[in-house]
Amino acid sequence: MTTMHPIGVRRTVLSKDDNKSLYDNVYSTIQATKATHLSSHEFGETFVRKYDAPIEKFGKFYEKTEAGDADERMLFNIVAEIGSEADGTWLAGYTKNIPSSKLPIGDNSNATRMTVAARVPTNAPKKLRTYFKGCVGTLDDIQSKDRQAEMRAGTIYNNVTDWVSRAPSGDNVILLRFAPTYEAAKAKSEAETDATMEDVSDSDATDTEAASADGPMAKPIEERQVGDEYHPDILPEHRGSYFAHNNAVVVQRELLDENEKLIAPNEIAQTLTEGTLFIATVSLEFYNFKEDHYPSKTYHVHIDTLKVLDVGDGIPWEYPIPEGSPVAGSSKAVKREGEKVAASAAMSAFQSPSKRARKS
Repeated sequence: MTTMHPIGVRRTVLSKDDNKSLYDNVYSTIQATKATHLSSHEFGETFVRKYDAPIEKFGKFYEKTEAGDADERMLFNIVAEIGSEADGTWLAGYTKNIPSSKLPIGDNSNATRMTVAARVPTNAPKKLRTYFKGCVGTLDDIQSKDRQAEMRAGTIYNNVTDWVSRAPSGDNVILLRFAPTYEAAKAKSEAETDATMEDVSDSDATDTEAASADGPMAKPIEERQVGDEYHPDILPEHRGSYFAHNNAVVVQRELLDENEKLIAPNEIAQTLTEGTLFIATVSLEFYNFKEDHYPSKTYHVHIDTLKVLDVGDGIPWEYPIPEGSPVAGSSKAVKREGEKVAASAAMSAFQSPSKRARKS
């Protein structure tokens, strides 16, 4: 007998208005926007891989057209739930278990990315579990076809980073990676820089303006725009000798909370807690290092946009300021235009069923 988790109960209870549950409505919207979802696609049939270099080192995935061209970067939608740290979620401003050879994290450390482990939603009905399995299947199919080609060519890799991982529960999770946490600041006039990087004074702060301890404040919610740049210290764990940023910024991404408001960089760990139900628009990338002394390949699913559909039940993630050992400590948490337009339109169809004012 399946044990119903509190958020599972909330998402499966039938509404008095339409006699449907939250999960019913989410699945109906998935079906209405089916063509945009990862589960509906097949590698080689609806999308293909193209390489940026002749040695086939960096691969991106594009829409396959009737003419056989592949000009539009393929974007997919995924509906899932944020998993635990053990599942693979890590939303700190530094890489977990970072090797000392990668320290300090500086302006060129573009490999620093936050990660969400996307899992099957809690107590999801069979139709949603089947949907998620289809998303995993699309990704597995790419790697399966790659392995077949490698066997024919006699290519051997010493290390493979998969986009699907096995959670401690034995279930599959899809590792969704954010854009690099730190980017080079764009050239701006002095006035523009002051306006963008300005700290909000204590007298102007409200409950909706999240602040890092002794660090910059995020812009008020209504003033935020995608692309806003903040000093890296907006992340509370961005302190100490692990970091050596001189010209880096943290950029405001298109991450929306349950009220469809932008989530500031220093609010990510507070908002995207374990159990959060979300829809994300993602792209796929492949890194092939077969010519290296230690041949390896990496499969990444990158988040383009993310929107919370229902809040989770996990407490906010808390990450320590890294000190001493180069090994990061554990968190305290308990628990593209045409293609982009289509994916974005599909995402807009998803209304957050549990819009709430954020608690202070």
